Amino acid sequence: MRTRSVLALTVLFVSIAVLTVGSTPAGARRANAHATPADSSYLYHANFNLTYEIDWEIRQGQDDGNCSPWTIDRGVNLVVVHDAPWKRRGERKARRHGIPGSITVFGRFRPGTTGLAGWASGSAVGRATASVSRRWVQRGGPGAGCDDPWKPIPTDCGNKTFTTRSANVLYQTRKTLRTLDDATTIASPRENQVWVFSLSAAPSSILYRSCKTSDLASEFPTNIAIRLTELNKDEILRLQPGQTFSEDWRQSGQPCADDLPEGVKCTFRMDGDIDIRRWKPGEPYP
Repeated sequence: MRTRSVLALTVLFVSIAVLTVGSTPAGARRANAHATPADSSYLYHANFNLTYEIDWEIRQGQDDGNCSPWTIDRGVNLVVVHDAPWKRRGERKARRHGIPGSITVFGRFRPGTTGLAGWASGSAVGRATASVSRRWVQRGGPGAGCDDPWKPIPTDCGNKTFTTRSANVLYQTRKTLRTLDDATTIASPRENQVWVFSLSAAPSSILYRSCKTSDLASEFPTNIAIRLTELNKDEILRLQPGQTFSEDWRQSGQPCADDLPEGVKCTFRMDGDIDIRRWKPGEPYP
């Protein structure tokens, strides 16, 4: 009798275990079907350098030797910008480890609305300095012998510098990066689109008041896209404290936009690099 009781209890416990174990995998399978790979959130400092150059030309009218008006305007707008040392009020020593930022890299793509990245959230904001060189060459007519001789417009073109406290790095998407317009236009996130770091740096006040530049390009770097691949995103996702993600990019000779008006030329050049160093406990932040 004792042996039968032990056997009966053993069968009962085994049955309960089988039922329990048998029910769990089904629930786990349902949960795993909707599981999202782990997101990664951390603080970092960003060091960057960017060269942004616009070459442009506008032709109006025709120089036919008569007194009909014509003009040819050509120019170059060159901006070289980089993160700048900064310090808190009361500090004597400037910090040179880049602008502070935070990022949450999504383990799985998340669709969103225009301006919201589908691959990460957060931002970096900080201090940057820039040197600017702007040139505008003017030619035109009619000339001597005509009732209204052409005269060039006075300008304040030349070399200038500026410092901003609001240079920023954002995480966005683009449809394509073929033209400057493409590279600076935020797209509503889709899985088949381009993931980018978006870099902006502009002065807080007007730098030039009478120096013409192309209407097809921003005066200063605005939403400049740094293309990221799936491998880049995986590196950023898995970055460990104290490690650095580095990327450089170059685009040159491409048009500012599609379907330029007759007589208008505009090309751009951008090259630079960015380092994202994940903050490590014990280090100063920001």
